[in-house]
Amino acid sequence: MNKLTLLSTLTLLMLMVSSCGTNESKENIDSIVEKMLSEKHS
Repeated sequence: MNKLTLLSTLTLLMLMVSSCGTNESKENIDSIVEKMLSEKHS
């Protein structure tokens, strides 16, 4: 479980770096973060 969380966090960081802050990419990242958080809590 911890490895999976770490892997998804690393993937998220790579997405952030590669997107370099365009609004569209930020929205995509936000939705991914929300999905990850909701999966964690459920």
